[in-house]
Amino acid sequence: DLRKQANNCGLISAVGSTITYNSTNSMTRPTHGFKSRFEYELAGVGGDYCFFSVAYQNTYYYQLAERDVLKFRADALFVQPFGKTHFSNLP
Repeated sequence: DLRKQANNCGLISAVGSTITYNSTNSMTRPTHGFKSRFEYELAGVGGDYCFFSVAYQNTYYYQLAERDVLKFRADALFVQPFGKTHFSNLP
């Protein structure tokens, strides 16, 4: 229920890190290459919620023609609440 989820508010205080690999030919408008990002986050360093999350994202760019680029993207996200936080009250 969206109304119940809308009531899940509060402060999230977290620490984390990101590792990125980028072999694309342009930072703003890539036409070929590969981008990959791995990040983790630990929330519960203060705040109202406690959880651990790991995310991984891959993007591949393939140029079809001079002005046409095909983009493939895949994302994975894992979230594990702990302590007083449960899946039902994650923000």
